[in-house]
Amino acid sequence: MSEVSLHKLVTKAINQRLPSKSFISLINQFNVKQPIHDNQYIHDLLELDNTPTLKQQRINETKILQIIELSLSSSRQCHQFWKNLGKLDNNVQVRYLTKINKTLLHCSKYDRDLLKQLINTEFIDYSLDYLNKLHDKTFTTSQKQVVNHIIFIVGSIIDNKLVKSEQENILPIQNFIIKLITILKNLKLGKLLSFLLLKSKTILTSDQIEHLSHSKIIKHDLQVQVKTEDNVINYTSIASLSITTLSTEKQSDFYKTKRTFWLIKIIGNFEFDNIANMFVNFMPSGSSPYTLVYEFIQTFITCYDLLKHGDFRRFNLKNFLVTRVPSILGFFKISDEDIQTVVENVFADHTELKNDFTKSLALNRMLPTDKYPNDVTIPELNLRQRFNEKLLNINSEFTSLEESGLIEFMHALPNDLQYSKSHQLELSSIIVEIINDLISGKDFEKLNRILLCIMNNIELLNLIMFNCERAYSVLYQLIDFIDSTQFNIDDDDENFQDTFTYFGVTVLAIILIVHHFKLDYSFSIKNSFILDYINNFYYGLCDNLTNQETDDEEQIVNYNNLLTDWINALFDDNNDGLSDELIKSVNIKQIYKLIPIVYQQAIIATSSGKLGYASLTNGLDYLSQLFLIPSTVSLISWLVKELNLLQKLEADNAHLKVLSEIIKSNTSGNSQEISVLIFKIILNIHGNNIYKTITKFKEWEGIPIAKEIITAVGTYNSETAISKDLNVCETIKLQLLNKGTTLPIDFIIEYIEKNKAQVIWFLIYEVYNFQKSNDEELKYFINLMVYLIIIYSPSTKALQGVGVENGTIGVTDKFVLTIQDHYSSIFDTKLEPKEEDLDMLNDDLFNDLPNTSSTSQKLLKLNSEISFKKSLLGEFSKIKSDNHSLFEKSIKILNDKILDELNKI
Repeated sequence: MSEVSLHKLVTKAINQRLPSKSFISLINQFNVKQPIHDNQYIHDLLELDNTPTLKQQRINETKILQIIELSLSSSRQCHQFWKNLGKLDNNVQVRYLTKINKTLLHCSKYDRDLLKQLINTEFIDYSLDYLNKLHDKTFTTSQKQVVNHIIFIVGSIIDNKLVKSEQENILPIQNFIIKLITILKNLKLGKLLSFLLLKSKTILTSDQIEHLSHSKIIKHDLQVQVKTEDNVINYTSIASLSITTLSTEKQSDFYKTKRTFWLIKIIGNFEFDNIANMFVNFMPSGSSPYTLVYEFIQTFITCYDLLKHGDFRRFNLKNFLVTRVPSILGFFKISDEDIQTVVENVFADHTELKNDFTKSLALNRMLPTDKYPNDVTIPELNLRQRFNEKLLNINSEFTSLEESGLIEFMHALPNDLQYSKSHQLELSSIIVEIINDLISGKDFEKLNRILLCIMNNIELLNLIMFNCERAYSVLYQLIDFIDSTQFNIDDDDENFQDTFTYFGVTVLAIILIVHHFKLDYSFSIKNSFILDYINNFYYGLCDNLTNQETDDEEQIVNYNNLLTDWINALFDDNNDGLSDELIKSVNIKQIYKLIPIVYQQAIIATSSGKLGYASLTNGLDYLSQLFLIPSTVSLISWLVKELNLLQKLEADNAHLKVLSEIIKSNTSGNSQEISVLIFKIILNIHGNNIYKTITKFKEWEGIPIAKEIITAVGTYNSETAISKDLNVCETIKLQLLNKGTTLPIDFIIEYIEKNKAQVIWFLIYEVYNFQKSNDEELKYFINLMVYLIIIYSPSTKALQGVGVENGTIGVTDKFVLTIQDHYSSIFDTKLEPKEEDLDMLNDDLFNDLPNTSSTSQKLLKLNSEISFKKSLLGEFSKIKSDNHSLFEKSIKILNDKILDELNKI
């Protein structure tokens, strides 16, 4: 075989995620046929692809784990790995050393003699070979990172007692440490030397310490030097916070709670790779396969019970449990008999989950033949053919959405695919491909059909998102489509309202995904319509608007005339209504901003007696037309907010009556009518909030239109009432200590994320109290909160609304809305002057400027750039930088504890 053959072999094995045993066997077989020389070993096995994509980074992670498993499979493989590791780029060496350090924390499964060879020979030879080439005058940052991780591994070897106390076993590592101390001193790495000295106290003999002291290499007492730099960890100061001094029961509770928060976090981030590997880090070393599998599944069940019905994370937990867990049980090396016992015990109170999991085990042939359920086959589904038949190959002019059968076909997919990982992955891949092809082919009608089907079925949306190769790839497709397409309408286009509808449905799809998956897009990106719309018309609820001044009086007059024409068309009985010419006079994107504002101000005018309700109703009738239905998503946001502000709900409240009219007019048709399907997306966005708002008033059941609204939107789970007088931080502390409070876990997570300063200061106070009391429960709480600070970082930026004046009021049953009130919000003019010359007669006035890069690329980049500033760690960094003399020591201890935990991740 050629060198290329090995490269292809490794690449295919990694991409297919072969089990470690299969990968090792494959490499050994290749080696038998043709020995793998060092250059080939480095190029085809050790080196990583540095392509900066999430997919490639995951592939690299898998490859690193496989290579480390290979190195621990035999003496020859161990020697070849360490012999060649130092020939790699420094950054790549760091990645391997990081994983090796974690592997050593759970090394009981590896051959003891092989570990002895690794520690006493291979690792020491590699380290000294690398370190002896360094000089403090030419020392680079990347070299320092390698040295850091070499010392961290030494620390792990000592902490985990991987070297036996017999002299023949311990002497090599002792001699190595003595050499390291001299090397670190010569390289002027005082902080790292302090760390090594602290760790070495338990392994060096008194004679060795005395020799070092007489040589003036170190101080005799081997004390860690306390320094004040932020990146220096004072291990002595945080030693008292170690959880190893807690009782076994308390440590078990601690790790159980950590597992719960960890799993909820990663399952919500769609981080499914290496879950089993990561889980083992939360379990005591030496746990039996039965215990590992039991606790693994139990953690899924615990999280499943803690989350609300309808939460996408609940779907992710169940879907991963049913479709992924059976195939990864082999990682835990559990027997078939033990699997059956685990299933019987762990699912005792979850019959439905047990049945689904058992069927999945049968489909994966992990149950004895006599245990197979009768219905253990997955139906044959040619998904691509079905999509061709029901969507891609039909003529839309002659076959309606209802006639095509697409709705029924897609509605059945979650049930048909619930046990099949391969079919689920195929579905998501097909959906992403179809959406991409329809967008590039400008077939907006068929794009509209598939979006209506997906967004009307939340379980299907969950299924697609769960299995996308890149998280939220469908969302990014739609965002880029909206922001990069101008949606211009020709004067002679008779079907222009269809284009408005397709645009509106796509906007609704984006908002539904953002809402359902709890994404935070509360920031702006220049020239992005969709980010501006989300912030000012979804998050902002139509009232986060700005006034704008301009010196162009003619421009203002033109704008005001345009608004007057729209107001007259919508609310004046003597007018002929909305004409095609008037609708075409404004670009689609601006209409979707204009309509909510006009209706908002009309409702305000009605509430204040400046516009008759009959005229308002006349205008509301237009909101049942297909092309305007999507625009009600922001109007309903505002209506619900206004209802929330009421002290009492009354039948003649204008906001309640308008909400009722909008819902009634758009839900009364056949369930497969386009208008009903569009509005169902809006109810998927706002239904829960509408239900909570209406039912919080004790008098709602006595108001007919309120009851009609609840009938239309459906029933949702009631939420636990939280007292306004609650000391939240103290209550969260009691709950984490298992002292009886029952706050919903989402409330705890959301409070921690959104109230960063309060949470950080509360923790600083607790550290301060712990210094005086050394209380075990405080130690438990501090350790847990440090972990939560690290894993729960992003928070939603608070929206800051600008007060808006109501429009100038005219004669009875008429009102006027001036452009100054909402100038920049509608027409994308920012407070700072633009270079572009805005001209009313220029078509570009109402079109977004072309983007030099896609909005999704900017989103990913911006999220990466601001994630630390928006995090709890970022908030702690700000607090730490201020002068708080009273709590200086407590802040330093907390700082060191956080750094210590970060080093373990």
